[in-house]
Amino acid sequence: PLITFTLDVAVEGEGTVTNEPFATSYDYLDTVNLTAYPTSHWHFVTWSNCISGTNISMNITMTGNMTIGALFEIDKHTLAISSRLGPSYPEPGIYTNDYGTPLTNYAGGPVTMLSSQFVCTGWSMLGNEPHSGATTNMTMVHTNDAELAWIWATNYWLAATAGDNGSVLPTGGWYRAGSTANVSATADDYYHFEQWTGTMASDTNPLALVMAMPHSVEAHFAANIVTNGMPEWWMAQHGWTNDFMTAATNDPDDDGMITVDEWVADTIPTNGESVLAITDLDPLGSSHATVQWKGGVWATQYLECVDSLIASGATWHIVCTNMPPTATMTNYTHLV
Repeated sequence: PLITFTLDVAVEGEGTVTNEPFATSYDYLDTVNLTAYPTSHWHFVTWSNCISGTNISMNITMTGNMTIGALFEIDKHTLAISSRLGPSYPEPGIYTNDYGTPLTNYAGGPVTMLSSQFVCTGWSMLGNEPHSGATTNMTMVHTNDAELAWIWATNYWLAATAGDNGSVLPTGGWYRAGSTANVSATADDYYHFEQWTGTMASDTNPLALVMAMPHSVEAHFAANIVTNGMPEWWMAQHGWTNDFMTAATNDPDDDGMITVDEWVADTIPTNGESVLAITDLDPLGSSHATVQWKGGVWATQYLECVDSLIASGATWHIVCTNMPPTATMTNYTHLV
């Protein structure tokens, strides 16, 4: 009788195997061609059991009943992650995943170092969809070898402060490197902006700062001067808020001193009793005299004397100096 043999194929993974010629049994020494066909995104790995090898197609000779194993494995792909200035999760590196693996990737931050800050602004990907985004997280289905790069930007800190008698806006904040920050200084009433100091010295207001580095600036303010050093704020304290030059030459309290002179003397321009004046001169015999005068508290006062009002070439000279603060009423005894 004719001897026949059976051929069984066991498949592991996703794929199929064809045998040519196809039959339920084969005669002794029949030649059978086996071909492995992997499913999409799978690949053939090896034959096993009665035969071995990695060729996708094999010829076998039937010398007995045979069981053939065919191993298929899913395709694998690499994902290279880079993140130059800040952390990412997963961390930068190369990862291998099965085809079709869903992945979630995200970047950390912002990363602050003194007055510099690194912030993630998005990502780009080569070789796999999606290709780009402006978020700090992204999801993907891994279907191809790919490169994911997290994109980072640099911010710099702006600190703006105001000296006495004014304010600034904004007072601080993070700005993208290369952008322009506009800082404005506003003086209080009766003052004016004078200058900026710090990382940028300027008398321009508002100040446009190119944020190529961290900046720290301070605005300085000065009093508006009417005349002879007299500031507007002093006049406002005594009731004048406009037409300052006219008020400076008036004598509203009729004490014989115009307003600007009262500023110099540190007396009150609206109080007739507050005036720089000698109030008493009392001779003490032929060699001494006592002088009494009144005036302001914070002005330096000088008492001058002349030896003769009629002698030719006689000059006035200082005999007493009161350094502030001084008493409202002052006495001095002079040796004639």
